[in-house]
Amino acid sequence: MLNTILCFVFIYFSVLVISTMNLDTLADEGMPVSVDGQSFDTKDFFTLEGLGFEKDKVNFNKGWLGIFMENAEGKGVLVKEITRGSPAAEAGLKVGDVITKVNDKSTTGKDELNLIQFKKTIEAIGAGGTPALTVSRDNTEIMLYPRLFGKLLKDVTEPMSSFISDEGHGLTEEDKSAPLLFPPLHGGNGEEKNLSPSGERKMPPHSEHKGTSFIEFAIKSERYRGMLGTTLQRIGEEIYVREGFQSNDEANPFRLSVVNYFMLHPFDIPKIGQDIVDMLCREDVRAQIGFAAALLDESPGIPPHTEQLQKMGTTGLQRQLQIVVDCLPSCVSLVKEAFSGLSQGEVEFLYQNAHKVWLPNEKVEPKDLARVLALSQKVDLAKLFQATSLLLRQLAPFSDEQGIAGQEKTYPEAMQTKVSPFRLPASLQGAHQPEISDETDLRQKPAENIGSARERETGDIFPDSIPSSGARGLGASQDFAGDILFVQDTSIGKIFVGGTGTSYYYADAAVIIDLGGNDCYFNHAGSSNRDTPVSLCIDLSGDDTYQTDAPFSQGTGRFGIGLLIDFQGNDQYSGKDFSQAACLFGVGLLLDNDGNDFYNSRVVNQGVGFFGAGILNDARGNDVYFSRQFGQGVGFTKGFGALRDTQGNDYYFAGGTYPDFRDSEKSFQSMAQGMGMGIRPEETIVGASGGIGMLIDQKGADQYHGDYFSQGSGYYFSLGFLYDKEGNDKYYAGRYAQGAGIHSAIGLVKDTSGDDTYECTFGVSQGCGHDTGIGFLVDDCGNDTYRSETTSQGVGLEKGIGVLADFCGNDLYGANDHSHGVSSLSKTEEIGGMGIFIDNQGNRDVFPDTIAENLLLYRSNGGLVLNR
Repeated sequence: MLNTILCFVFIYFSVLVISTMNLDTLADEGMPVSVDGQSFDTKDFFTLEGLGFEKDKVNFNKGWLGIFMENAEGKGVLVKEITRGSPAAEAGLKVGDVITKVNDKSTTGKDELNLIQFKKTIEAIGAGGTPALTVSRDNTEIMLYPRLFGKLLKDVTEPMSSFISDEGHGLTEEDKSAPLLFPPLHGGNGEEKNLSPSGERKMPPHSEHKGTSFIEFAIKSERYRGMLGTTLQRIGEEIYVREGFQSNDEANPFRLSVVNYFMLHPFDIPKIGQDIVDMLCREDVRAQIGFAAALLDESPGIPPHTEQLQKMGTTGLQRQLQIVVDCLPSCVSLVKEAFSGLSQGEVEFLYQNAHKVWLPNEKVEPKDLARVLALSQKVDLAKLFQATSLLLRQLAPFSDEQGIAGQEKTYPEAMQTKVSPFRLPASLQGAHQPEISDETDLRQKPAENIGSARERETGDIFPDSIPSSGARGLGASQDFAGDILFVQDTSIGKIFVGGTGTSYYYADAAVIIDLGGNDCYFNHAGSSNRDTPVSLCIDLSGDDTYQTDAPFSQGTGRFGIGLLIDFQGNDQYSGKDFSQAACLFGVGLLLDNDGNDFYNSRVVNQGVGFFGAGILNDARGNDVYFSRQFGQGVGFTKGFGALRDTQGNDYYFAGGTYPDFRDSEKSFQSMAQGMGMGIRPEETIVGASGGIGMLIDQKGADQYHGDYFSQGSGYYFSLGFLYDKEGNDKYYAGRYAQGAGIHSAIGLVKDTSGDDTYECTFGVSQGCGHDTGIGFLVDDCGNDTYRSETTSQGVGLEKGIGVLADFCGNDLYGANDHSHGVSSLSKTEEIGGMGIFIDNQGNRDVFPDTIAENLLLYRSNGGLVLNR
């Protein structure tokens, strides 16, 4: 009996040793491999060397015809659109033609498989080939012979990771030594509060380098190495794909190098993503603007007009206001230079049509969308970033003492409400400006449109004289009311200075400086337009209301620079479309330094970039953010959009208005909360890569409510991040959310501490890559809960890579059988996806099915499951 037992023990340990050493056999059988005693380096957990994309293996000879097509069942391939300058256009193919044969082979078939087969046939003929197309046109059969272009762009240079650096991103030495404009905040004594409700300390595992890379360990299996290598090669090939908008251009004008880099190096996403977040969090807004420009592959450099500006120094409020006014001509000049490559008619077309691309109730015709994209390439975005850097540099002294309490100490004359007229540079002087003495005290001077003596004395407006937000108030020419100290017309708009009492603003302005009081802004509040290329609104103190029914408001840059700064107070922001730090061919900034604030707007709001950058920074307070769609950190084409909230228990909501067609009775599209968005050529031939969207919350117990497409996700060659540093947070979404990369895009959710809850009402989320997309959900620390209905928690679909990685804590996972490290084969190619599910620590985890500890499971379909 003893011999039998010893024999059994010997066989058991032999199998265990073999399983640890010979991964290939067990991988082929889909069996687990012991990792007992194996140490993985949690700092470089995903480091991958020696396996990746190889350019010399790409088939650049694939043919491209340049049409948007539908299946005409039983007839052939229906031509819906044709790319200008494409082989189809050059050969004379027309919209409405039906291609019935290619090289005398029939193109009739059922469903979408017919289109897939047609596409493969064209690709196989190759660049330079001239297929014989049999075409039915107006009941007549004709023959056309297009000369095919290459589907892939040969001359794309592989991007480097040099966009991550500690350089100043265009800041001069004087900039670096100047006062910060809203300096970054750091929590208390610097110690993270990584405590569970029971008081148990939970330290993140990223304290030191030790052990090996998990991915390097996993690819010791030759079978898995081969499967992963094939997927990496296929995803990397996507950086060479031309957009539907392009004809035979050699380069893609919209693709960002950071997106290309991540597609070539998917497992670098968590680490470099953290580097990007760290850079944005430790810098003030001036450096953020430079960094945003770098991420958009723009190099603003040093503003060329700085030699004309006076040096900053310790001066009074009047002097600081004068410095701001003095810099306006240079800023405006740079903005005008940005659009100098377009004719007046082209600027007008862009101005009237570009914003419609992202409005849900607007329909943009393909030809108009193509023209918007073509004209966009004539806009010099670097000039817009230069102008913004210049303006922010001159505003830095305002942050020496933030708010009215600091102004009382630093600028005592402000409390005497004396503001002299500004000396206007010649380029800002209007035709009908009254001459006013340099020593005028406007509080003592009667002036048109300034309130009554009693109102000026108290700074208050009485109920029977409060202007309504819809009529500009007391008379047809009413532009303002209340405690207004100074008004000046200029060639680019009005300049207002408001006192410490209550002020009401109705007219749009180039500059508004309000010294305090509970004020109401019924205008665009620091938003630029074609007539006002630079607009600045600074409110030093008070519980203020920003309210308008018009679009392009509250720190939005439309064809210029829009900047809204509120230093103190519990404020309310209510807007419509393109508001609250949005941009459209410009830079939009909304900076709120303190207070429990409320943000509410419809679509394209709260940190959104479309050809430029939109950044919303809220430094302190328990804040609420409401958006219907495209909000809270969204990056469209050639755009950077970010919402950064530094402190407070915050509430984010996006959705509830625009149903998603997949389940229109129960679901809504969010496209929000750290979302990258491209223009996918799905209903038209015209398309363009997307941008970078980021939502960063550094401290607090926060709630995120989204639905379809939300929370650190990317769609069509874009990049979406959601980063939460501290707090017990709750994430609620629907589909394509919580770290989902969809259609060659990248999504990342990173939560570094706290007991968090992630829930999706449908799924295809929580670390999901679809259609050569890449999705990561990484949670460093905490006892977390993950729930989803289907196809979630580390899944790779249609040649995508999806990863869910939880590094510390006792966690609960709930999802169906199509989850947890599941991969699937493509429906169109003989390539699989890669799903990776990782629970790296915790001895009381709960899974739907029993997963033994200290085991790495190679699924037969290519998925990986690690439970430690």
